[in-house]
Parts: sequence; C-alpha cells; structure tokens
Amino acid sequence: MQLLTGYRQFFADPAWKTKALWGALFVFSASCIPFLGQLILAGWVAMAFRREARSHQPTLPARLEWDANYLMALGQEGLKVTLAALVWSLVPAVIVGVLCVMSIVVALTGTAFLSSNVAQFDADEVLLLFLFVIASIGIVLAQVVAVPAVIRVSLTGRFEDALRFHENLDMLRRAFVPILLGTLALMLLGFAATLVGLLLCGIGIYPAAVVATYAHAHFHHEVYRHYLAHGGAPISAVPPVAGAYADGGPIDAQVFT
Repeated sequence: MQLLTGYRQFFADPAWKTKALWGALFVFSASCIPFLGQLILAGWVAMAFRREARSHQPTLPARLEWDANYLMALGQEGLKVTLAALVWSLVPAVIVGVLCVMSIVVALTGTAFLSSNVAQFDADEVLLLFLFVIASIGIVLAQVVAVPAVIRVSLTGRFEDALRFHENLDMLRRAFVPILLGTLALMLLGFAATLVGLLLCGIGIYPAAVVATYAHAHFHHEVYRHYLAHGGAPISAVPPVAGAYADGGPIDAQVFT
C-alpha cells in the first residue's frame, strides 16, 4: 500500500498552491461556521476517490475554488460521507464510553484497598494510563470500521448505502489488515504534516491539514483495490458533481458506466 502516493498526487497538480490555500480557508472557517469547511473537503476527497476508483489511474485533486453552486454540491456529498462515518463510529464510541465508566467505577471502589495493600501504588496514574490506552484504541477502531461505509457512500453518492451492513462488514473482513495499517500510517503522516505546519509559524497547519485530508482519497482507492482483488463485489459509481474536474481534462464517460 503506497500511502505517500496521495501526497505526491497533490503536489503533482500545477494548481496545488491555490487548492491548498482554498482548502486552508475552509479548514479555518470551522472557527466561525462549524463543520461547513470540513463537509466541503470531505466531498472534495470523495470526488477524487470516485474517479480514481473507476479509472484505476492516479488522478489530480478535484477542482477547489470559489464557486457557490459547486461548493454547495461538494458539501452535500461531504455530508453523506460524514454521516456514514458517524453511524459506523457509534458502536466503538459506545463501547469505549462504557469501558471508561467501568474503569472509573472500579478505580473509585478499589483505590482505598489497593493503596493500603500495595506499596507506592498510585491509582490516579494507573487510571489515566488505562483511559489513555482505551481511548486511543477506540479512536483507531472508530476510524477503521467506518472506512467501508465511507468508500461505498463516496462511490454511490447515497447515504442509505452506509446502512448496508452485510456488504460493509464483508469489505471490512476482506480488507481489515490494509485498513488498519493504512489508518495508523495516515494518522502518523498527518501528525508529521501538522508538525511541519507548526514549524511554518503555526499558520502552516491549515494547508497541512488539507494535504493530509486529500491523502485519504488514494488510501480509499488502495483499500477498494484490495477488496476487489480478494473477491469483493464491484461498487457502481456515479459521476462526480458537475465541475469537479473542469481543470483536470475531459472525463471519459465510459469510466462511470
């Protein structure tokens, strides 16, 4: 799985600076209008993945500039993808929440006994360490289980496909290892990109977030290819929203048939 390809694709675009600036503006807009910028970027990533998954060729990032109708269409696609991810993240979130509550209860009831019977026992530090481990596992697991639903909705453009539990669980089963490893790798790469952004007077974290977000398009394509190679059923993709590739050359209509 070549996850760095997503980063290389972004910087191969002659207009990458313009797209990074517009994307950074959308990321920053979350401080004024929560979620709007994130939804636009989620739709933008879905468009890039949708074409790459059907053509099986690396593609340049989808168009990203000021166009009210186009941005609204991206936001609508991004909303479907985001809701799909939230639905599949609920179960891991609930499990982690229950474990955290149980650990707190156990700590409160057992602290007195352990403190009086175990030398140099620090219940608070143990509890914090345990909660950190559980929360970290929960964050990774929530992202992992959501990937198949995000891939399916990104291709079909229908939120209801996120509720096709049998098909999504089948993709998760067939591609669990690359999904898990890819998720962990992208988290580390995103952290590294953020550090680079911080070195650029802090303001660089916004374009760094855009590049890290776009890398998920190629990651989803890699997972989808693995799924197909291991007997998965192809997913019919609808064409991208109008204007998504106005700056990337003509689209072969047969790609989406």
